[in-house]
Amino acid sequence: MAQNLSKRFDIAIAGSGASGLSLAWHLAQKPNYSQSIAFIDADLAPKADKTWCFWDHSAVIKPDIIHKSWHKLSVLGPNWETTEKLETSRYYCVKSEVYHKSLLQDIKSAQNITLIEELITGIRSSKNGAQILTKNEMITASILFQSIERPTEQTLYKSGRIALKQHFVGWEIRTEKPTFEPDNAILMDFRITQKFGFAFVYVLPYSETEALVEFTLFSQGELPIYVYEDELKNYLRKEWSVQDYLIERREFGVIPMVDGVPSASNIHPVYAIGTAAGHTKASTGYTFSRIQQDSRRITHCLSNGISPNRSTLSPWRYRFYDLLILLILRDEPEKGVAIFRQLFEKNGFDAMFSFLDEKATFAEDLKIMSSVPSYSDFFKAIWKTKHRIGNLGR
Repeated sequence: MAQNLSKRFDIAIAGSGASGLSLAWHLAQKPNYSQSIAFIDADLAPKADKTWCFWDHSAVIKPDIIHKSWHKLSVLGPNWETTEKLETSRYYCVKSEVYHKSLLQDIKSAQNITLIEELITGIRSSKNGAQILTKNEMITASILFQSIERPTEQTLYKSGRIALKQHFVGWEIRTEKPTFEPDNAILMDFRITQKFGFAFVYVLPYSETEALVEFTLFSQGELPIYVYEDELKNYLRKEWSVQDYLIERREFGVIPMVDGVPSASNIHPVYAIGTAAGHTKASTGYTFSRIQQDSRRITHCLSNGISPNRSTLSPWRYRFYDLLILLILRDEPEKGVAIFRQLFEKNGFDAMFSFLDEKATFAEDLKIMSSVPSYSDFFKAIWKTKHRIGNLGR
C-alpha cells in the first residue's frame, strides 16, 4: 500500500538523463551551496544505451568521461572526399554509462543532495512550490527542474511548424581484421541511398577493429528497424568490404528537429531542461554541449539568488538559419548532400564547428551561408518562411 509521506527540498531535479545528471553535478561542484536538493528518478543506475558527441572543449567537464577523441574528420560522397585535421577543436565521444557512473559518484559525495529512486507519476505546481508525485510519497520543492515531461508529438509536429525527425540505428561492431583508421572519424558518409530522405552514415572508429557505425536519416517519419539494419549491412559490405563482424551493442534514437523552442513547462516553479526545453539544435540534433551550457547558467543563477527563467540558448539569427536549413531538408532533401559537401569543402571543419556552436561573427555567418551551391535556395526559403520569422522561439 502506498505510504502517505512527504519530503521538502529547496530544489528538485526530476530525471537522470544527460540534462538532469549534468545539472545535479554542476550544483554538486559548488561546495558552499547549502540548499537542499533532491535528485529523483525511477532508476538511477547507469545504462549503456547512448553515445554523445561534441566538439566544444568546454563540455569536457571531467577528463574521465571521454571515451575517445579525434583530431581528423572526413565527409565523404560518391567520387569525392573532404578530410581535414582539426586545428582549434577536437571531436569528442562520451558513452552514457561511463558518464553516468563518473558524475553520479561526485553527486553522491555532495552533502546537500539526496538521491531518491522512485517512479514519478506526476508533476504539478502550487502556491507553495512544485510537487513531484511518486508511488510512495509526495516530494515538494521551492523550484523544480525536469526532463521527463516532454512536449507531445502533436505539439512538436503541429501543423505550421517546420519539423523533421532525425532517426538512427547504430551498431558498435568488432571486426576480425584491421579495418578502420582510429584517428579519423567520418562525420557524414553520403555513399548510401537518399531514397528515404536526407541520409548519411556516421563512423566513429575506436580502434582498427572497433567502431560505432550509425545509419542516420532526416525525414518526417520513422522506418521499420530492419530497413536501417539492411542499410548498415550493405554499407559495411560495399564501402568497407566487411561481412564478418560482431555487433557488441545496438542503439536506436529519434531526435526532434524543430524550428523554435517547443512548448514546455517553464513557468516558475517548474522549469524544463535538456531536450524537454528545446535545447536540441534544430539543424543538427546535437544537444550535449548545450546541456552543459545551460547547466552552468542555471547553477550560476541559483548560487547568486537569481531566477533561472527560460533560456532558448540560441541567438535569434541562428534560430533563423536553422529554420532555413530545416525547410530545405524537408522540401528538397535531394539538395542536402550538395549543401553539406560545399559547407565543409569551402569553409573547413573548424569554421563549421564555430558556426554550428553559434560562436561565429555575423560576417563569418554570411560567408558560410553563401558557400552553398545555390545561394538562391536560402532566399527561396526566406520567402516561404516570412510568416514564421516573428514566431521563432515561441
